[in-house]
Amino acid sequence: MRNSIDSRQCQPISDITFYDSAFYERTAEIFKTIGHPTRLKILFAIMKQVGNVAQICKVLDQPQPIISSHLSLLKNKRIIVGKRKGNETYYRIVCESTRRVLTMIA
Repeated sequence: MRNSIDSRQCQPISDITFYDSAFYERTAEIFKTIGHPTRLKILFAIMKQVGNVAQICKVLDQPQPIISSHLSLLKNKRIIVGKRKGNETYYRIVCESTRRVLTMIA
């Protein structure tokens, strides 16, 4: 038996809002960046107020060089920022889109 598709299901939807290509490029870049399991864990830790490298290493049970490398990438992609307090840097999520995605999947 042949599968048939109702032609009404394939009609274009006229009320979809399309954004400029920069929006889609930035969104894809965010998803690529946060798509790594360690970076996702780091972001969830930051959301739970685990903010400096030592704390993140302890919570994730990962060595400092690995965590620092992932934090550097997240900073370069403008997903997080760090603020120095004495000898330590505390991180927070500044990309609101990322925060919303994490909240939805948590």
